[in-house]
Parts: sequence; C-alpha cells; structure tokens
Amino acid sequence: MKICFCAINTGETFCHPEVFHPLARHVWERFEPLDIDFLALHFQEIGGEERKTDQLRQFRDEFVSMFGGSYWISDFFCSEETNEFTALGSLYLVHRRMSDLNLVRMWSFDEGRFLQLDELNCSEEEEEEEEPARLTRFRSHSLHHIFPHSGKDEKKPPPRKGYLKTRWLAGNRMFDLINVHLFHDSDNLVAMQATRERPSKYAERRREALLAALRRAKFDEHIPTFVFGDFNFRPDLGDMLNALKGRDPSLTEVVKPKGFWWEEKSVEEVVDEHFDNMRGADTELDRYNKALLADEEGYRLYEQAISFPPTYPIARFEQAEKGGEGEGEGKGEEEASEQEERPSDYDKKRAPAWTDRILASKKGHQLAEKGTTQYTSFRPKSAKLGLLLDHDIVFQLIDIDN
Repeated sequence: MKICFCAINTGETFCHPEVFHPLARHVWERFEPLDIDFLALHFQEIGGEERKTDQLRQFRDEFVSMFGGSYWISDFFCSEETNEFTALGSLYLVHRRMSDLNLVRMWSFDEGRFLQLDELNCSEEEEEEEEPARLTRFRSHSLHHIFPHSGKDEKKPPPRKGYLKTRWLAGNRMFDLINVHLFHDSDNLVAMQATRERPSKYAERRREALLAALRRAKFDEHIPTFVFGDFNFRPDLGDMLNALKGRDPSLTEVVKPKGFWWEEKSVEEVVDEHFDNMRGADTELDRYNKALLADEEGYRLYEQAISFPPTYPIARFEQAEKGGEGEGEGKGEEEASEQEERPSDYDKKRAPAWTDRILASKKGHQLAEKGTTQYTSFRPKSAKLGLLLDHDIVFQLIDIDN
C-alpha cells in the first residue's frame, strides 16, 4: 500500500483563483505516475489574507477535475469560524481500488466511529446548511492565543495559525494526521541573534504553539501519527552566518536583510555550496524535541533525513525578474503565464529555511521504516504560480505491506 503525505503552502493563490487549475495540474503531474493508494494534501494559507473561504469549492473542484477519474476525493476540511479560522485546509484522496472495496474509513470524532467514505461527503444541499455534518468529523483549533495581536494590531483578525486533525483506517492500519501552521520570524535583525545556545523569541513561540497543538490534538504515541505542514522552523541564523563567513571571507558583516548573501552569486548557488553548513544550523526541531517536548511532555517526534534544498523563501517571479532594481517592471500575470518555467532562486530578503516538514510519532516513524520511504520536495514549473508561491511542496511517500 502506497501512502503519501504532502504539505502545500498556497501563498497568495486565493487572491488569484485562475491559478487553482495550474496548481492542481502540477500536483497531479507529480503524483499520478506514483500510483498512490492514499494521498493526504495539507494546505496552509487557504483563503489568503482576505480569508476568501467562498472559493473553497472551486479550489477542490480543480483537484477533482484532475484526480477524480481514479480517486475518491473528500470534502475540503477546514474551520471557517471567525475566531478559530486557521487558514488550514485538508483534502484526502483514496484510489478507487481501495474505496470501491471499502478499505479506507475516516473517524468521526463526534460520532465516535469510523465512517465509510460514502458517508463522508456532503451534498450541495447539505453544504448550504449552517452547520454541515462534515465539520464534526475532524478537530481544528486556532493557536492565536499563543501570540495574539497587540498594540495597533489588536483590531486585526486573529493570526491564521493552528492545527487540523483527522484519523483514518486504511486496511488494518489506523493513523492520525495533523495539519499544522506555526508562527514565522517577523524581524530578521532579531532572528540574526539566534544561536544554538540562545534561540530567538520566535523559536520559543513556535515551541509553545507546537506544544499547544499536540496537547489539544491529543497526540498519542501509541497511534501512528504524522504531523505535517508549515512549521516555520528557521536555522540558528547567527551560527549559520558565522559558519558561512568562516568559509568565505568575502561575505561581509550582516547588518540588514539584503546583506545576507553574496551579491555576485545566486542564493541557490550558495545553498548548493554550503548545504552541510546550513543543515548543521537547522537545530530548532532537534533541540526542542529532545530537550522539551520529549522530556517534559513525552512527545517524541521523528523525521526522515533531509536531502532536499530549503523550501522557503522561493523568489516569486516578479522578484527574480526585477532583481530588486525594477528591471522587468510591468510584467503581469498574462505575460508570466506564457513562460514555461518559473525562476528557481531564493528571495534574498530572508535566509533559506526548511519550514515545510513531515514529522511522525515513534509508531508512525516505525511504520515508515518498515517500508520504502521517499522524503523530498518539488517546485511547480509554472511562471504564473511563481507569481504567488514562495514555498516548495514537500511530500513523503511510504510503500508498506498491507
């Protein structure tokens, strides 16, 4: 049985629904040849900053148009309540060779039982009701209480961070899936002070948020659990920059964001050249998992070895074309859509980071270890999507015996 977990930060796509189809098509092109039995797509930033949840049906329909011939596709699971809006959405696809034989079921937390797939999806009439039954079949909560808006931002909607949990039974294997989005670094200069011995305040907030999410989601080590999404983990930037400067004296003192990188090189070249140094500075998960989550709470999280490049921040099309100097100004979506491939470099305003990850409980890790596992990332080769996406897509494919 092939199970695939995938994390997709949708960036600004909900501001431009015309790119829903290119996104769905690129996801389909990547996964269709793999002949997957169960595919879990965890999205972050759905609705965009304007929280356009009225477009969720259209978004799902594009995936149905691509995958629907071979797969049963779930409703789009998300929480649309104002105070609990997380901008998280989850979509699950089951190959018809599994769904036709009722080999996959989903747990209803309110009803306390596993439901067959034909019991899950709502009709259009049911979706128009105020409280459709599908909202009772997953658990979702905002984490805005960890880092609430203050001062002049108090009147803004709560931060769009949180988790969304579902539980599945595929064949004779039960597993929990948790979609998560944690807080980012909002100030580069503060983040640059972070070292292995002295993490930034943003890393502390992420730890608090992850701990709160695992507690509220009732993380259970006895159940194979996979937690995946945008964790916003960042490298220990101070240590990383010191290591890079030690390797190349031409890198001058970093005093502002644009000085992160060599002017004569693309960031992608720097990442390729100093990959090991950058991986060595990526200690946030390891430090908190072993020192705090595990010892204090008993929450142990595991991850397959990372060999793919940082997943964020990918330069958007306009940034790469302009080069920060206004070159290529006026290049709009119509012209960009005619390009075959998007630029591949990173945005120079932030240090590249492995923000998008797939973690597992001990039981989940053991399940993955029993079979063959592929843990990697890919970038949709579309200039039009390049206007809107600044994250790579990350997935883990697990091929296990039934």
